[in-house]
Amino acid sequence: MVSVFLDAILVYSCFRVMILRAAITGFVVLLSSLWAEGVEEAEYGVDCSWPIHHADFRCGDLLGDRKQLYQDFMKGCRERYSDKPDRCNTTETARLEMSLRQPQSYFNYTELGYTKMKAPQRAMELVLEHWHRNLHQIQPEEWPHGYTYTNHWDAPTYMASVHGECRRC
Repeated sequence: MVSVFLDAILVYSCFRVMILRAAITGFVVLLSSLWAEGVEEAEYGVDCSWPIHHADFRCGDLLGDRKQLYQDFMKGCRERYSDKPDRCNTTETARLEMSLRQPQSYFNYTELGYTKMKAPQRAMELVLEHWHRNLHQIQPEEWPHGYTYTNHWDAPTYMASVHGECRRC
């Protein structure tokens, strides 16, 4: 039973990843259509739509003014944490460094590095039961000061605790 419950927690936490993958897939389709319309010489790669490895945008205006969007994002963090705005810069620098360093420390167990599979039915039932039972008790997630991994100051995130008591709140 504990194993099934832990699987359910894992599936629940993976929902965010699936949403991100869907957004990325849509973005790739958009880029493909742009190239099909004659933008054949466009150079696209990492750090074009959002800083992944470096904070300098390397693709010009292929996707519009993404640099301004990023600067506004960082400004929003500094305004939210105006008592210690330097934490936004420190966290962002650490995020970029981790993105450069982390992939080399992982071992891919499949050719792609991941495998998509359907969660066991009982695990999904547990997750959905928990969600429906606790939906009215969702609480805002609290993030460390200056945390730039999520834009929680403009788009707050919420959670329904699986522990009965919120550990990070």
